[in-house]
Amino acid sequence: MKEITLSAIGDTIKNFEEKIAQAQTLWEKVQIFFDTYKVWILVGLVVLVGIIFFVNIMEAKKRKDDRDNKK
Repeated sequence: MKEITLSAIGDTIKNFEEKIAQAQTLWEKVQIFFDTYKVWILVGLVVLVGIIFFVNIMEAKKRKDDRDNKK
């Protein structure tokens, strides 16, 4: 299973490098990058938004607890 996953990752990187080498403009290279790694970019954005959301909730809870302690 691990070998299959590593093989798939290696093939993806090899195909990416070949497509980048064939691209002639910077815009084409950017499009190839986003087409190849869009899933990972989306996962990263979801994780980032989740972390920010969690931190904001914890800060709001802390402020509420501080207000309640002052009363």
